[in-house]
Amino acid sequence: MNLDQAAQTIVILILTCVWTGMMMLVRTRRNVSLREQRIALALCVAVTAALLDWGVVWNRPQPQASDLAPIWASARARLHIRIRIRPSGPAGRSTPPSRRSIR
Repeated sequence: MNLDQAAQTIVILILTCVWTGMMMLVRTRRNVSLREQRIALALCVAVTAALLDWGVVWNRPQPQASDLAPIWASARARLHIRIRIRPSGPAGRSTPPSRRSIR
C-alpha cells in the first residue's frame, strides 16, 4: 500500500466514523435539542470539507506555485522576524503622501 492509498483509507475511515456518530445522534431516543443537532451537523460538514480538501487538493503535488505563495512566505518571515520594517516618518510613523503631489 503506497502513501496515497493509505491517505485515502484514513480519510474514508474518519468520514465513516464522523457520519456514523451523526446518524446515531439523530436517531437516538434521548432528547437532543435542535441546537445541539445543528452544531453537530455543522461540525460534521466542516470535518468532511477539510478532509476532502486535504485528500483531493493538498495531498497531491502541485504543478505550479500558488498565487498566495509570496504572501505566505512573507508572513512566515515576519513571524520569525526576518524582515525588519523601519517606519519612515516623524515620531516613528509613516508619512502619508503629500497633497501637493496629487494636484
